[in-house]
Amino acid sequence: MGNFNLSSCQKMLLFSEINNPNNDSFYLKFRKDYDLKDFEDVKQAIEIISRNYLNLKIKYDENGDFKQYYDDFDVNIKSFEVANENIDEFIVDYLDKPFEDVFDSPLYKWAILKTESSTVLIGVVQHILLDGTSLFSLIPMEIQKYLDCVKNNEKYVPSDYSYETYVNDELEYLASPEASEDKQYWLDNLKNYAQDWYSFDKSELGYYEVLLD
Repeated sequence: MGNFNLSSCQKMLLFSEINNPNNDSFYLKFRKDYDLKDFEDVKQAIEIISRNYLNLKIKYDENGDFKQYYDDFDVNIKSFEVANENIDEFIVDYLDKPFEDVFDSPLYKWAILKTESSTVLIGVVQHILLDGTSLFSLIPMEIQKYLDCVKNNEKYVPSDYSYETYVNDELEYLASPEASEDKQYWLDNLKNYAQDWYSFDKSELGYYEVLLD
């Protein structure tokens, strides 16, 4: 499997983490509750999704450059039985400091929790791998797609998410009547806002200094 260059954003996040090892702002934490009966199906869904979308790793190449590569390793998500009254504490402990090393290691960590009343999927993803939109929108959508396929006895086929697909969808939206209506809505609602609405009169500076002091 070949090695690929990191994007500028990925490099920025990588260098920021290396220089700030105690900063956990690069970790995107996730929780979503499902029906108790869906425990095994949710577990299978996140394993398949991780295998298809999330198995990128980062390494040094032979020239000392940072590269990313796809590692076709098997994914086995851990599962736990947790009492309802202990779940919040368990999640905090489990997701704290999730990655021992950012290099040649998975950039995500999941767990499936079974409580008395529900199935809970928790996880943390390195921001190098996913942004918030992908984690909190696309991942739940893909899990729901899998659950629907199981319910309807249909074969699950992972969706083809790509930047090209995203751009084409955006172009289609921008050319639609819906986009024109949305644009007009915001123009109408924002027309009374001043450009410098966030500023304040310099004569009040002393007052703000007292408050800040």
